[in-house]
Amino acid sequence: MSPRSKKSKKSPPPPVQLPLQDDKVYPIPPFCRDVLGVSVDTFRRICQRGEGPPITRLSKTRIGIRGRHGKEWLDARAKAAAS
Repeated sequence: MSPRSKKSKKSPPPPVQLPLQDDKVYPIPPFCRDVLGVSVDTFRRICQRGEGPPITRLSKTRIGIRGRHGKEWLDARAKAAAS
């Protein structure tokens, strides 16, 4: 028998430190996990409906949420739910 080869997996991004920093851009997966408490798929559906926060494109393949935009978006959703 040959030993099983271990597939190298990317380590998960570090947790988002709260409170959010206004000008820092947070990757989508930790933002969803640590700030919103929802899955990335749920967050993508929210964004596809046009109800998500502004997305910041860092490069061709990297996107994220600026802290200021995430806070404003969450505040607006909280106010809308309270009405």
